[in-house]
Amino acid sequence: MTFVLNGKIDWLCQRCHRESIVQSVFRPGFLIICLTVLLTLVMYPLLRTLGFQLHSTLTGSYISGHHSVILINCPNEQAAKDVSRAIMERRLAACVNIFPKSYTM
Repeated sequence: MTFVLNGKIDWLCQRCHRESIVQSVFRPGFLIICLTVLLTLVMYPLLRTLGFQLHSTLTGSYISGHHSVILINCPNEQAAKDVSRAIMERRLAACVNIFPKSYTM
């Protein structure tokens, strides 16, 4: 049974058809935007680390906040103290440890 009152059914069909076209066009776009945001949030630590590494590689600079350990062998304790003093004066290290007698096998 169909009720037609002054073309209301035609108007309803046209409106539903336009909305379905709009939904089919914008729904995949919205899904892609949501997935992009989600992947960016999930991969943020990895992307940040890669960005830091790329920046330090291209500029040759050191990014603070990353930790490094350097082991230096010196012929005697006085040479080790001189090297450590020079490193500390230039503020290249926060801490220097000198181990007087270490053996490697």
